Order: sequence, then C-alpha cells, then structure tokens
Amino acid sequence: MTALPLFPTSVVGSMPRPAWVRRLINDDENIEDSDRVQWMDSAIRSVVALQEAAGLDVVTDGEWGRKSYIGVIA
Repeated sequence: MTALPLFPTSVVGSMPRPAWVRRLINDDENIEDSDRVQWMDSAIRSVVALQEAAGLDVVTDGEWGRKSYIGVIA
C-alpha cells in the first residue's frame, strides 16, 4: 500500500450529483434494471476519474450509489 502524504486530500461528504444521476437514482426514468446498474457504474467511474484528475489523494464513489444517506434499520 502506498503511504499517504502528511496532509492527504479527499472529498468530505458527497460529490454533487448531476441531474441525470439524480433521475437514475430516483427511478424517474423507465429504465431496465440492468441498464440502470451499467449506467450507475459508468457514473461512478466518472466521478472517481474526476477526483483523480483533481489530484485528490483519497478518492471515493462520491456516495453516488446511494439513494439517500438514511437507510431503513431493521
């Protein structure tokens, strides 16, 4: 594993979602589940690439795979 710098940079919280990602997450479009998964995987790869291009030391999926930040606890 590569050592992090003394003051590593990362995103705090979630990356802002473009409208098309919000529609994808909220099922606003009539999309097959397999297509939705493929498009979301592509969206997550793009947000990771954006963070890498910005030079962040720690990259995440931007929390784009979540519908909300509050889940059902059962």
